[in-house]
Amino acid sequence: MTRPVRDREQEDDEEISRAWTRGAAWADDQITAVDALRLRGEKEWPWQVIVPVMEFIREEPLESELVATITTALNGVRGVREAGQDDREVWIISGRARGKALVAAVAAVLDPLEGRLRQHIDSIPTE
Repeated sequence: MTRPVRDREQEDDEEISRAWTRGAAWADDQITAVDALRLRGEKEWPWQVIVPVMEFIREEPLESELVATITTALNGVRGVREAGQDDREVWIISGRARGKALVAAVAAVLDPLEGRLRQHIDSIPTE
């Protein structure tokens, strides 16, 4: 299922100058959600890309596959000088990329894996 990428309005946010989002606002449907945030005043790493599903992907080989594939996809976006994982769910981007293109690149990785990701998350034992 194709989900739209949309420009998210910023309400007087001191740190974020622009944001693009794709996915639902509710927690149950964050498997293919992606956000790209342009940080105000940041010159070296002006973009952060948030991939919420990565919080739940902690088993190999799935974790390594996703990290590598997402990083490669982001590095392939026009205007990206370098992309790297900064935290479990966060990639940082240097260069002059467009937020919509960053979100679309990660969405192209997640969409074909949605069933596998959902199955993995459903198999995580709850306490």
